[in-house]
Amino acid sequence: MRIAFDGTALRPRRTGVGYYTEHLLHHLAREASHDEVVVLSNRDVETTSPLPPTVRVAVSGRQMPRMVWMQLGAPAALHALDADVAHFTNGMVPIASPVPTVVTIHDMSLRMYPRYHPLRRVLLNSPLVDLAAKRADAIVTVSESAKHDIVRLYALNPDRVHVVHEAAAPSFHRVTDPAELDRVRRRYGLADRTVLYVGTIEPRKNLPKLVEAFASRRRAGELPHQLVCVGPYGWLSRGLADVIRRSKVADAIRFTGYVPFEDLPALYSLAEIFVY
Repeated sequence: MRIAFDGTALRPRRTGVGYYTEHLLHHLAREASHDEVVVLSNRDVETTSPLPPTVRVAVSGRQMPRMVWMQLGAPAALHALDADVAHFTNGMVPIASPVPTVVTIHDMSLRMYPRYHPLRRVLLNSPLVDLAAKRADAIVTVSESAKHDIVRLYALNPDRVHVVHEAAAPSFHRVTDPAELDRVRRRYGLADRTVLYVGTIEPRKNLPKLVEAFASRRRAGELPHQLVCVGPYGWLSRGLADVIRRSKVADAIRFTGYVPFEDLPALYSLAEIFVY
């Protein structure tokens, strides 16, 4: 079988969906060792660890935005590849795909909570996700809750939607090496006791409420920890500074910005509390 795999999320400084795509690709290559796996993308792909030699990468010869490539470049690439099936990992598929498609839809927040997304994303991405849900031959999602939302909002046959739970990457294990823990602690200016958040800094992550809750416990003397927020700044993240300033515990809140993947296991290992 020749499997086409969407590599458009394999970009530098990737976050959740990018890492999901990368690890899924590595596992697919291992499980489908007797099949041919070809990564398709509108630009060069980047991965934390090298892809297996059995995985081929086919990059479009013309640079074009992801959404344009998805509807124009991807169908042509799939036709030329003569793939048996294609898996797209971030909520969109080519509407005119010449081969059967599988799409991963991670959640329905674009439809259910549009106010927590940039207007451009709502106007451009949401209709394409709607079409993907209706056109894809199979849908993968990450929880029973997300499946319920997808089936309800699109009136789909539940048998088309498959729940495949996400799991930690193999590199995520408790770090016990004192030198590595000290390196990461010093690099990011961490206190001895930390509360950890990991994710993009944006409205739908509800960080103002986290800051307010942390500040309340900190001022009451119930939480001597430092709040550490790990992740790149997204849209409308500037307003968070006002919340932190009003909290009166700004000295106990640390934003690291984007963190490379190799530092994440130590950050998790150092934390006493993880919030999501």
